Order: sequence, then structure tokens, then C-alpha cells
Amino acid sequence: MATVSLRPHIIRGPGDPHFVPALARAVRAGRLVMPGDGANLVDTTHLHTAAHAHLLALDRLREGRPVGGRAYFITQDDPRPLRELTAHFLRAAGLRATWCTVPNRLAHAAAATSETVLRLSGLSRTHALSRFLVAELVHPHWFSVRAARRDLEFAPPVGFDAGIAALSGQRP
Repeated sequence: MATVSLRPHIIRGPGDPHFVPALARAVRAGRLVMPGDGANLVDTTHLHTAAHAHLLALDRLREGRPVGGRAYFITQDDPRPLRELTAHFLRAAGLRATWCTVPNRLAHAAAATSETVLRLSGLSRTHALSRFLVAELVHPHWFSVRAARRDLEFAPPVGFDAGIAALSGQRP
């Protein structure tokens, strides 16, 4: 059986129950407190881009092309500073926030404390502060889609601006 693995990064779009709603909750609870300065580059994947890539991969497998057994990163191929991405997503949700920078060491210490308190209390929270979350927020994470472009003839069908407009229900 031929298989291919697609690795979309931070899927977002209309109806997203995770990414933008989590940002909105943080803003509504107070300031947007973030570790680092937000200059780290991050790429995302619009849900139509992810679906399009899956259809391309299926077609290539059916055609017997040499994509079987391979893995491909799928993104918008448009990495942007986290601070900029956050501002776009919040505007699409009708919110504005001031980026309140917390030093990385303080954020890591707070996350470790939060994890310890949750573990000792026997509680679990999906959106709790964690060392993993802090690491994701301070490090760049974007990936080359060159192999997907070459082997799957992949190109994102939705541009960044059109994707943001769809989040807010506007035309680009």
C-alpha cells in the first residue's frame, strides 16, 4: 500500500476551534502576555491549503509517482513574525491587544510552576501554560515546502491576506 505523509503546520481558517479562539481568550482575560519579542518567524496553513495538498498527494499516489513513503511539509510558504501574525488574527476576530513582553526565563519558570501545580492538584487543562507552549512561542518554526512544490506540484491556493479576510468574513 502506497502512503504519503503531509505535515501541515498550524492549520487555521473559518471555524477554527483552537488557534484564534485561544488568542481571543487570552486577550479577553487581560493583556496578551507573550514570551519574547515576537520577531520569530512562524508559518501557518490555511485549511483550504491543507485540503488541497491532501488531494494533490492522493492524485500523485494514484498516478504511481514516486511520492510513496515520503513526508512533505505543507504551509502557506509565507513565514511572518509571530507578533504580526498575532495582530492579523486578532483583528480578524475584532480584537486588538498590546503585546506585553515577558522575559523568556520568567515565562519558562512560570510554565514549570503551572505544570507542577496542575500535576500536584490532579487537574488538567487543555490550554494551560506549559513549557512546550513557551518554547513554541519563542522559537522560529517554519518549514520549506520545496519538496511538496517539486513532487506534488503544490502551491497554496489561498494567500495569506485572503485567508485572514475569510476569518473576519470580509473580502480581501
